[in-house]
Amino acid sequence: MVAGALGCEVTIRGKLTTERARYERFKDGYLPSVGEPVLKQVKSAVVDVQLKQGLFGIAVRILPPGASFPDKPEIRTRGELAAEPPKKTEAETEEESEETEEDAHTAEA
Repeated sequence: MVAGALGCEVTIRGKLTTERARYERFKDGYLPSVGEPVLKQVKSAVVDVQLKQGLFGIAVRILPPGASFPDKPEIRTRGELAAEPPKKTEAETEEESEETEEDAHTAEA
């Protein structure tokens, strides 16, 4: 989290303190669990470790910094909107492409 991750989860499974196996989960930050953005943006790793007490499994899931989600919209101020060039509609881009084609034909003649 200090490095800028939006969320993380660490799960440890095995014989932690007794003879019976169990797991402990540690979470911090925002880490969604379902949906397409999770499949694309959440990084995960699983490692098995053999110790004197037995076999331990460690699973880590991290949501890296800069991840964007549809349920977390970005709110911009009027100054930020004024600094951006206006977006062109599909009709305007089609008109421009037709004009450049006409200019190319007139230049050939």
